[in-house]
This record gives sequence, structure tokens and C-alpha cells, in this order.
Amino acid sequence: EQLRNLDKTDRVIGWAKSLATLKFMGFSVRAAVVNTTSIITTSPAAIHQYVTGGRASFMKVNRALMSAGNDARKFMLGHDVGSADDMRFLRDEKRLGWDDPQYTRDMISNMGSTGSRTWAATMDGAMWMFGKTEQWNRLTTMLAAYRLARGEGKNHAEASELAKTASDKSQGIYGRATLPAFAWGRGGLAKVAQAMYTYTKFSHNYLHLLHDLGFRKHNWKAFFYTLLAPMILSGVSAWPLKDITIMPLLGLLFSILGIKDKNEDFEKWMWDQTRAYLGEGAEIAGRYGAMGALGMDVSGSLSIGVGIPRDFWEWGGAPGGLVKEIGPLELLGIKQPGSAIHYLKTGQYGKATEKVLPAGLANVAKGIRESQEGVTTQRGDRVWDTSVKPFVPTTTETIKRLAGFRSSRQAVATERLSEAKQNAKEFEDRRDAIYEHYRAYLVKEDPAEHKKIREKVREFNQSIRAAHMKGEVSEITYEAMRRQVEKMRHVDKKTRAMMR
Repeated sequence: EQLRNLDKTDRVIGWAKSLATLKFMGFSVRAAVVNTTSIITTSPAAIHQYVTGGRASFMKVNRALMSAGNDARKFMLGHDVGSADDMRFLRDEKRLGWDDPQYTRDMISNMGSTGSRTWAATMDGAMWMFGKTEQWNRLTTMLAAYRLARGEGKNHAEASELAKTASDKSQGIYGRATLPAFAWGRGGLAKVAQAMYTYTKFSHNYLHLLHDLGFRKHNWKAFFYTLLAPMILSGVSAWPLKDITIMPLLGLLFSILGIKDKNEDFEKWMWDQTRAYLGEGAEIAGRYGAMGALGMDVSGSLSIGVGIPRDFWEWGGAPGGLVKEIGPLELLGIKQPGSAIHYLKTGQYGKATEKVLPAGLANVAKGIRESQEGVTTQRGDRVWDTSVKPFVPTTTETIKRLAGFRSSRQAVATERLSEAKQNAKEFEDRRDAIYEHYRAYLVKEDPAEHKKIREKVREFNQSIRAAHMKGEVSEITYEAMRRQVEKMRHVDKKTRAMMR
């Protein structure tokens, strides 16, 4: 794949990926800050396994990373640091390009020569902060690894190779050669996969590292460190594939034990219990980790999802997401809510501007708008805080929003409402299924079926009371059942009017 010549489709995809990167990451303080968290989440375990063979303690590894992080910053500013061997290593890795920001390079490598010099300069400027943090990540990891390897008796060449390995394992290697096999070649499916894979490298590298540490190297200490470190930073949402692994399993266990109603959403129940017994602060820390406790939500950036496209546009990966943000189908009369063109057509010029600006500039525009108007949803609905008042950011929250961080106060209010709506919908769907069963009974009038329906009604109403949902979902009453009978015997006014 690395030796294959670029074709026209490769260049088109390259341009689309670079445009998407400019839109979603360009000039973004948030992206740069979140990028540095790999020093906490993946670098320690990579050094622990691939440099020390699992012999060093994580306390020792993290102390080495802390010292190396400070020295890497000084070295990037042009200062000499550490011992003569340290400087020899740093000069060697710089000459070999081991600390080059690979992400930005990968985003512009497939565009071809036409106009690429100007565009490369634009991308370098937009991704300067992100590139510097990636360079610092690699430098810090390699310098800490080199020092620990030398401390274990390795010579300069051996320690250098181990440092490079630790950096590659923790930070990832970008480029065509490291694409998954299904994204190789010139076929149509390979091209789709290449587009979809734009922002999947982090998840892929993280899961691969977990697999290698635990199931191949059997270094379970490093495995669990890598598994839990993102959760400490950004909360339970960082658990890999949590919606199809840990949450369903825990929900099933708690239902079997009779601790919660089997029909109640486990995640909502869990956070309701946390808030009731430990307070809102514990809920925020649990949902959003240490960063959430500091008032910032970074859970979306550190979570590891399944990667299954949720709509047509996500099949196109980041380029598809860019088209979705712009909303060209609106010009053909097909609605694309939340797109720039949709906002222009509905007079929401501030939101339309935010949709087309690079992320860093859009965050500034959004922060200013929300500080003046309050926070609204994509569809223009008011966002309410936990006191059921319009959510208006504080000065501190506005400053965080300008840098791209949603406040944990807004995040928890949004999540609670979303969970409550989802839970209510599940109960409503269950109630509708009972009504449907009853309407089917009215056609046949089978006594056995009537008995089943009565039992379902009784269980449903008990579930509503147990989940304290009476204010959100109505119980099934005699009057409600009578209305179902009327529907089967008499046409309603609306239908009658339509049939004229």
C-alpha cells in the first residue's frame, strides 16, 4: 500500500480529509489540550511494557514522564537539557524525525502537488497548536523511555530503539501503511474505508494497545492501567464500548438481584442513585472524571465507541461530517437540521457562521453568542439547567467555551434530560405495545388474551410507580382502555375530516 502510486480518488479523499480536519480541529485549543492526555493514558503502560518489560513501578514511570515533560518543553524552546547522553539522543531523534507531528502530515500527504504548498502552509498554521502538543507527547514519551532504558543498563542504540517503540505504541503511527487491511487498494470499499478512518486512529491504536498488553504480553497491570486511566480523566464514558459491554451487563445483574426495575434504564438509574446518596459533585466526577470535576467535559474526546455510522453522512467519515455541517441538500428542498444552510434559511446567522468556521474560531463565536442569548439546542430549543431555569453560562464557563470546552454543569443537565426522555420513550413504547395487544383482542375477544393484557397492565403500572415516572409517563387507566375501544368502533373527527 505504501508503494502504490496515488490515484485521482486518493487525492480527492486527501483534500476532503484535510478540509474536514481544518473544520473540526483547526485552531482548536481544546483539541490541543485533550491531545496531551495521552501522556497519562497510554504512555505509562507503553513504557512499562516495551521498555522495562513490566519490571518498573508505575510510580517510577510517571515520575520519569513528569521530568521528561518539563525537559521536552525546554528542548522545544531551544535549550539543552539533562545529561550529554540525553542531548545526544534528542539530537538524533530530531534528525531522524521521530518527533514529527504525524497527524497533520498524514492529513496533507495524499493531496498531490497541485496547490499543496499553499494548502500545507494553511494546515500547518491551523494545526500548529495540535502539532506542537503531538511533538511534545512524542518527545516526552521517548525521553522518559530512553532514560529508564539507560538506567536498566541498555546502551545508547538499544535505549533509543526502545524509546521509539514506546512512542509509536502509545502515540500511534500515521500513514497509508498503517491503515487497516480493508482500507488498502483502489477498490470502492477501500476508498470508503479510508474516508471513514480519518479520526479512528486513536480508538484503533488504543484498543490495539490494550489487546497487546493484556492478551499477548499478559501484562495485566499495564492493561488495567490503560483501561482505567481515561476513566479517571473523563469519567465512565471512556470505558471502551461501554454501551455494548459494561452497562448492559451491570443492568442485567442489578435487575436479576432485584436492586432496580428490569425496565428502567441502568445508566439513568445509576446516576440518580449516585446523586441521591453522594451528591451532584460525585455524579459529575463519575460522569466526566477529573476534568469534569474541574468544570470541563472532555468525555466525547476520550470515549471509545463502536464506530458504526449513525446516519448516511457518517459513512463518509469526517468528509461526510463536513458535508453534513454545510447542508447542501437544503438547496434541493431536503431538510438537514443543524446545518449551515438550514440556519441561514431560518434566520439563525450566528449558528450558520459557526458551522462553516474552523473549530477554534467557531468556539469563540459560539461562546460569545451563548453568553448573550443563553444555550439552545441544535433545533433551537432552550437548554435548561438543573434548577429548571434557562441555561446561561457564567463568566468562567464562557471562558472555557471560548477554548472549546463545554462546562460539566451544562453537560450533566443535558445528559439528565436526554436519559429521562429516552427512559420515558421506552415506557411509552411498552404502553403502546399493550394498547396494540388490546386492540387485537377487541377483534377476536379471546378470554385468555384478555387475562394476559390485564397482567401486562398491572406490571406496567407497577413499573411506572417503582421508577417514579408518573409525572413523565401516564399509567394505563380504565378510561385509556375505553378510548382504545372507541378507536376500534368509531372513526375520530380528524380521520373523518381527512377522508372527505
